[in-house]
Amino acid sequence: MRTLPLLHPTSVSSLYLWLKAFHVLFVTLWIGSAVSVFAVVTAAASTTDRARLAGLCAATEFIGKRVIAPGGGLTLLSGIALAVVGKVGMPFWIIWGLGAGLVVIAVGGAVLGRGLARLAAMTADTNVAAGAIESLRVRLQTVGTLAILTLVTVVLAMVLKPTL
Repeated sequence: MRTLPLLHPTSVSSLYLWLKAFHVLFVTLWIGSAVSVFAVVTAAASTTDRARLAGLCAATEFIGKRVIAPGGGLTLLSGIALAVVGKVGMPFWIIWGLGAGLVVIAVGGAVLGRGLARLAAMTADTNVAAGAIESLRVRLQTVGTLAILTLVTVVLAMVLKPTL
């Protein structure tokens, strides 16, 4: 009985296709959840209800730790595996993807993750002025915008594969 090449367990092309499929799923999870969290933080701009803002911050912090960070890590790991299995070397588009991806993960954890935790704590403290809360929210929104734009450049680099 003959097996389909895609399902043949020892086929390098089969392994490559499966890695590519999971890589696309992971990047979709990473960017989709990051954009969703960004939308929530942006929507928080319209509320003056501290309890609601604290709840939104707690939810986005949870999503960041449980969905965005693992999605980013799995995207990078599957991308590295793809480069190795596909024997593509280190062209510019892979270097850009790895470098920018690592920067976004670092900024996401160090700046956005901690910032959202701080924002949640500030909103729970009635002694913190509304202006200080809004200032931090705007800074987080700015960093989030830059992170998402960076991820968009990574997706474009992966699809267009530019060379220097």
